[in-house]
Amino acid sequence: MTDELEEKEVIRSVRELYQRHEWAKKLFESLSQRKNNPATTNIDRLMRLLDVPLSEATAIAKELQDAGCGTYIVGRKGNPSRFAWDYSAITLGLVATGKSDEIIGMTDEASGDEREDIINRPTLASTIQEAKEALARSLGITPDQIEIIIKT
Repeated sequence: MTDELEEKEVIRSVRELYQRHEWAKKLFESLSQRKNNPATTNIDRLMRLLDVPLSEATAIAKELQDAGCGTYIVGRKGNPSRFAWDYSAITLGLVATGKSDEIIGMTDEASGDEREDIINRPTLASTIQEAKEALARSLGITPDQIEIIIKT
């Protein structure tokens, strides 16, 4: 029962963030469209995605933590600062944008096709394509101009 109450509070919180902040709209819309579900998001990635400075990205991660979405982890010994999601980031995005009323915990056991579809969508092909698209955007070229070679 407590978990259900916690989930309802998280749902309320992410919807409130989405209504109040432009950064939340951008973040949750991006998450709702992802194919793969991140366990963590580096603060550097938040900075790039939201086009904000480090101090603001850190404040956003702390606000997400306060909303019950996960935990802000300060980088130590060469590891980057990051946000560890307690719930599927995809389902948080779907709930915030009003496309769903349910979130899935990152530690939940697989519970059927819906969870598998949401959580286990990534394939090597989509990951490579996403990498090509991101690299192309950063270089100002098209993805078809990039060739990725994997040596085994």
